[in-house]
Amino acid sequence: MKTFQLPFALLAPDGTPTPRGRIHPLAAEGPRAASWHRAVLPGGEGHRIESVSVVHGPWEVRVHRVDAPPGTPVREGGWAVADDTGPPLGRTGPGRALARRADGLTSTIVGLHGWRDAGAAVAHAVGANAYGHHSATPYLTLPAHPGGTHVLVTLVVLSADPEVNGGLETNGDPYARGSGTRVRVAVSGEVEIRFPDGTRERVPR
Repeated sequence: MKTFQLPFALLAPDGTPTPRGRIHPLAAEGPRAASWHRAVLPGGEGHRIESVSVVHGPWEVRVHRVDAPPGTPVREGGWAVADDTGPPLGRTGPGRALARRADGLTSTIVGLHGWRDAGAAVAHAVGANAYGHHSATPYLTLPAHPGGTHVLVTLVVLSADPEVNGGLETNGDPYARGSGTRVRVAVSGEVEIRFPDGTRERVPR
């Protein structure tokens, strides 16, 4: 049985996502790993997408440097959650979406940088996940890439801790536990990350 996922992709005019081809490793050290792949739109030669994932506890920050033609939609999915007892609950808010199982395990995705005007949604599936009959995946869609190389920074969380997830009444709180996960993108392209417990990481250009 395949596991239903929504990997990072460019979207063709008809909404078809670019397939995830070969992933080229760049580096892996400590809490981070970097790689790149080429996304090929219909009739195109391919566009480089470079991604760096920085993990700290339940928080994962993904930094993408995305080359694409202007106007191209871009989609990114969080972690899928699955349950045999019933469909996970979905919630969306400005620039964020979550899917929550009955036992509290919650997958959250939040656009931290570059996702202006992004749509947020939760994709539900039945019989498409090896871990449960019902599954759901939160995701974001940037309606139009500005062209050239665009930096997107995304927070992805998978946790059953209510202090991490926040409450459903606020659609989940990515800034739970005080100061929250925040990023600053310098003119040079360097990304500074501050996790809720104060830990800082830098992703150089």
